[in-house]
Amino acid sequence: YVKNHEVCKRLCRYMSKGWQQACIDVLGALEAQDPEPMSSMQVPLDIKTPKGIVKSFVRAWIQDALHRLYQACQGLNGSLELADAQNMFTKLCAMPGTIPVKLIKGLPQPDEEWDVPASVVEDTFRELRAASEREGGDAMPSEVKDVAPTWWRRPAYEDDDAHHVDAASWSSTWPRRWADA
Repeated sequence: YVKNHEVCKRLCRYMSKGWQQACIDVLGALEAQDPEPMSSMQVPLDIKTPKGIVKSFVRAWIQDALHRLYQACQGLNGSLELADAQNMFTKLCAMPGTIPVKLIKGLPQPDEEWDVPASVVEDTFRELRAASEREGGDAMPSEVKDVAPTWWRRPAYEDDDAHHVDAASWSSTWPRRWADA
């Protein structure tokens, strides 16, 4: 999904952080029984129905991860394409354990036909592109789109491929770490 190694590592990290924050937001809203709950991204959460809870979690997670990537890459141009992001998040949401068991509450596991992740990705890309245009268009010059900033690199890992993070292998293992959240 992401060709640049450094951007891939960042995306994996942002997806994990976004997942954790979405859990905190949605579970916290459920516990507090807030009549008008908001995510940390200032997006209303629907905690009235089990389907609304799951959709709110997915929306909060995806938006958080993509906003973090947008900020780190000074835009999404060249780092992650819309279709790739839609495909990746749809497949991840269909994997058991991606959506915390406490939130599913007896609903069937979403499958790859579930349109919510793709819709959230599309809405988020549209929002981020509009922000980029307000800020003066393409946030990254074309000659540096595929080059990670030097501050992303950690000297200990520069020549060590053993620490390479592959999005495909990461996505097949990471939900198990959080399945009980």
